[in-house]
Amino acid sequence: MYKSVNLRISRNTLQIIAIVTMIIDHINTVFNPLFIEFFIRSGYTSENLIRHYNFSELLFDIGRIAFPIFAFLIADGCLHTRNIKKYAFRLGIFAIISEIFYDYAQSSMAWDMPMRNLKDFINRFEFLSRNNVIFSLFASALFIIAIQKFQEKIKDKFSVLQCIKLIVIFFILYFGSMVLGAEYWEISIPMIALLYLSKKKSVKIVVLSIFLTLFYIIIPTFQPLLWGQSLQEALSSSIILHFGITDAFLILCLIIAIILISLYSYNPEHKPRSNRLIYLVYPSHLFILGLIRDIYIAFTQ
Repeated sequence: MYKSVNLRISRNTLQIIAIVTMIIDHINTVFNPLFIEFFIRSGYTSENLIRHYNFSELLFDIGRIAFPIFAFLIADGCLHTRNIKKYAFRLGIFAIISEIFYDYAQSSMAWDMPMRNLKDFINRFEFLSRNNVIFSLFASALFIIAIQKFQEKIKDKFSVLQCIKLIVIFFILYFGSMVLGAEYWEISIPMIALLYLSKKKSVKIVVLSIFLTLFYIIIPTFQPLLWGQSLQEALSSSIILHFGITDAFLILCLIIAIILISLYSYNPEHKPRSNRLIYLVYPSHLFILGLIRDIYIAFTQ
């Protein structure tokens, strides 16, 4: 008789998968404009450009595996950390430090700008327009701290005032993330908070599925209504009515992320420090990608 395979994924394995898919996404983000410019200068046909665009979309889709995993790991980390305040503090410092490298990677030819024009160099680092995802994760950890305090306050007696305080804290963090332009600000705080509060893994999977559907299908479909488009115009370009290969691959990648998370098994003996690989990888890989881009531009222009 065959023995059933009890497949389980550790936190480290899950984190490495998220890191690898994130790096693939960032490689596509940093170098895709250069590839398009190269193809145009080389006289590539529109058909070749469409093929490149589709390939770029597939790399983008692979990158969507990363965020659900990181969000889940933050909720799990807040649940099992010995000191959640230190955990959140590390995230906050990490977000601030990483922003420098994030903006550098997102900018165009930033490395040589100080030698020519300091003001232009600073302007290329768009600190107040779009910021890295760690700020969203940091805000989520802060809200979980507020949830813990709320649970302690109402343990003996329910308090309407404490409910109001929790709601106010949520909106401050939520709109703060929105103003900051942190990646995934739309869903990070409520999703990670619900992942933290959900005791059963099946409930966590449902929470993830709902929020990912909201972020990748519902919001993109109906957001154009805020820009003055009609419902028919919004639906005509949405994934709901026009389901292509890249759309199918996107959904497949999200399903893979959910399956990987469902296979995760917490190990209380796992060394906490081995979980902090992302603190080194995130800023360093952004710096390396940006540096390679700038070296390429310097030698080709």
